[in-house]
Amino acid sequence: MKHSEWLRLKTEGDRVVASVRADGFNCRKQPRRLSWYLCKGSVSYTLTWLPAPVREWSLLPNDETPERAQLSTQIHSILQHRGCGRAAEPSPLPKY
Repeated sequence: MKHSEWLRLKTEGDRVVASVRADGFNCRKQPRRLSWYLCKGSVSYTLTWLPAPVREWSLLPNDETPERAQLSTQIHSILQHRGCGRAAEPSPLPKY
């Protein structure tokens, strides 16, 4: 990953985290990674960038709780509507 891409993704993550903090979540950045711990009461998740071949933001653990679904929807909305670009980028086509 190029440094410029890493900086762009870090800025996206910072924007998401700032919005989530406004909703009452405690957030903590993991050092040297594109990951943040998010927790509010008994709810805790890790927002992380999954590199190629996935190339998208993910909320871990991937459980089926309503809190996760709501937070995931909020994150994707932030990425789409606040000038952060796309939530997922298409993987490059293989060259033969």
